[in-house]
Amino acid sequence: MDLGWPGQLDWYWRNRWGRGWRGSPDDEYFWEPAPGGWSVRPQGEATSPMAAGAGGYEDFPFVALVLYINREVVHHEAGIALLRDLYLQSRARSGWARPGVTVVMR
Repeated sequence: MDLGWPGQLDWYWRNRWGRGWRGSPDDEYFWEPAPGGWSVRPQGEATSPMAAGAGGYEDFPFVALVLYINREVVHHEAGIALLRDLYLQSRARSGWARPGVTVVMR
């Protein structure tokens, strides 16, 4: 199993994230945890002060950029997974459930 920096994102997609995203409806992608909160928006409609990133990485070695991007993707996907869980639980409370998804409420 290659867990070196070239294979990290591929491994995470195949073993962690990809399964959960298959079959997700559009309303799940555009759900906001609170009115006016973070969501996926078209370019130019962002609510954050820096929507496109800061730049300034042209002098960094390529491997440093790849490792940084890998770390950021893994970090942000963990947050997205948390939001997906909250989304599914909020929908389950309202009586809606995605076909094939079981949400256990305690």
